[in-house]
Amino acid sequence: SCGWVWGFMPSASFGNEIAFNHIHDVGKGVLSDMGAIYTLGVSPGTRIAGNLVHGIDARVYGGLGIYSDEGSSGILIENNVVFDTKFSCYFMHFGRDCVVRNNVFGGGRIDQIGRSRKMAGLSFLFYGNIVYWTEGALHSGDWDDSADYDFATTPSDVRKLRKTVACDWNLYFNPNLRRGDVRFGPGLTWAQWRARGQDVHSLWADPKFADPAAGDFAPAPDSPAFRLGFRPIDLSSVGPRPAAADWRLRPHEDIEWTTAYAYGLADGSAHLPRVLLVGDSICRAYAEEVRKRLEGRMNVSYWSSSYCVTSAPYLEMLATCLDEADYDIIHFNNGLHSFNTPLEDYGKAYRAALDLILRRQPEAALVRCACTPVADGARTAQIRAINAAGAKVAAAAGIRLHDDLFALSETFDRGTAYVDGVHFSPAAVSRQAAQVAACVLSAASQTKTPNDRH
Repeated sequence: SCGWVWGFMPSASFGNEIAFNHIHDVGKGVLSDMGAIYTLGVSPGTRIAGNLVHGIDARVYGGLGIYSDEGSSGILIENNVVFDTKFSCYFMHFGRDCVVRNNVFGGGRIDQIGRSRKMAGLSFLFYGNIVYWTEGALHSGDWDDSADYDFATTPSDVRKLRKTVACDWNLYFNPNLRRGDVRFGPGLTWAQWRARGQDVHSLWADPKFADPAAGDFAPAPDSPAFRLGFRPIDLSSVGPRPAAADWRLRPHEDIEWTTAYAYGLADGSAHLPRVLLVGDSICRAYAEEVRKRLEGRMNVSYWSSSYCVTSAPYLEMLATCLDEADYDIIHFNNGLHSFNTPLEDYGKAYRAALDLILRRQPEAALVRCACTPVADGARTAQIRAINAAGAKVAAAAGIRLHDDLFALSETFDRGTAYVDGVHFSPAAVSRQAAQVAACVLSAASQTKTPNDRH
């Protein structure tokens, strides 16, 4: 449950993340008016993602999967799998500007998608979802957008609009019904529904799930859902987290920090090959120059942090960055903050990070970057060992792309290359940025272009 303000009053609930939960057997046929995931009120920046929800049963009404109750607004709902609910897999009482995209709604017994009240303005966008059911109605509630309302783009520009919900690029299918037997929205045929501007690009077709009766809603590679832009939903991280990592965690440093920039998500460069640089303060130093060197050819984002693979929150933080966009190349530099970690533990944690990248971004070219040396010779020997451990793990994971910033930086004049024994002078950083940019360009030839991928 998230939020506790009725309607559209100001709320302290915003920016929440409800993700990777396995929620099942809720209600038990005893409770009513509830959902597995429940939101209430204005909640900008809140995201509900990657959850597996099933077995939601109510005594009378309200056994819902994802329940956007009164005033739920500004919420992103994506990459969830919801099935076996008594009522709607997704339901909105009323709200504004929610986005429901790239979910699998796999079967409510009474209905699939519902809403109670419409209001002036868009309550939610329903894009790129798969709706599959074998019993009950498709829609329930008030979907009758038959009257215009005033919509002001500026104080002097007031337009007449009609839609209070927008649906498109969805895949619908019931194996027991023909499309002509199904009623959409307020009881309309498919043709009538589309004539209102709804689901103009959507399809009625079998999504080719692996085994929906057993709860396996993975679409086959030739599923028509992919023609609509559907992205596979990774449920491997769903459910209770391990009580402890399989490696010794690094204690906190005195100051922990993180910096992330995701560029070109919606502007004119969004079509360019997308690069993610991951690293620490060394990465933070060269990232902006790499961006400038590749400007107009690649779209470069970066995440740099003092947290390392052996830090407790690292994998969840990395997953958040990986989920921001589809990346074509990922340049991964991590290890300097693992000085005090036994190499065996570092290797296990490093492998977990690589596995996460490969799982979250299977089509990206992954480049392993060697950590840079420091001015102190004894500590540089430790870095050599860390790099060797990382190289061994990367080879076992099948990663062949390598950027040896260690070897490059070893050629620098130690008397002038360092500003504090760890970080480098502008001239040295420029040489590192040049090598990283060249490595990224080389890796680009070994991955698909964005147009090929989508």
